[in-house]
Amino acid sequence: MSKLPEWRTDPARGEENRRASRSEELIRAAGGDVLPSLPLIETASEVKLRKPSEVAQRILCLVVVSAKSSGEVDDEQMMDWARGESFWEHLSVRETEFLADDDPDEQTRVHMSWQIEAAIPLLWALGSPLEMGMMLESQASRVVLDRVPQLGDPTLEFVSSATLRPVDQILDESDLIYRVHWAARNEQLGGRDTPDAWDYGVIMERHKALNWLICYGEEDGEGNWDLVGTDT
Repeated sequence: MSKLPEWRTDPARGEENRRASRSEELIRAAGGDVLPSLPLIETASEVKLRKPSEVAQRILCLVVVSAKSSGEVDDEQMMDWARGESFWEHLSVRETEFLADDDPDEQTRVHMSWQIEAAIPLLWALGSPLEMGMMLESQASRVVLDRVPQLGDPTLEFVSSATLRPVDQILDESDLIYRVHWAARNEQLGGRDTPDAWDYGVIMERHKALNWLICYGEEDGEGNWDLVGTDT
């Protein structure tokens, strides 16, 4: 076991250190690797979270993009509906371009299909009883679709009634996926193997979603979904 850096035992950073230690314990128990010198994330008093309505609208954006990528919906009907809902204004540039493309290439379609995984931590953050923590396998899109308005239905109530979990819970998950992502990237660089159940695509999307939720790397909280960083 790697020795903790001195700053990892600083009593003044008790909240961050307890959170990091919790994450490392979970990762080790699952068979993953840890790096004790990874930086600590923000405290509850420092972090700025997205508004609940923003989170709900982002989920709807992800659902629509994923629906188009599936090729199983009527694009014209879906677009007519989406343009009339408030989340339409929250689509990113890439998402808007994808939705407007009548014949997207396969690589783009596959990339966009993965975004449904990013909706899972955001739904969890709004209180849905979804399994997070070390459940790092891909979940069926039905897990998301059963918890959001159906295509064609009004979305106002879903957006206006949204509330967030306590900030400490959200930061616990943010710290955990950050350290999980380091382990997964380290494996790609020739480091210790990660558990077979860890899906790198899931880890990437979950990390992106949670970083967006906590406004990672932003000063004004007005970040572009397309540019959210997943540094490790």
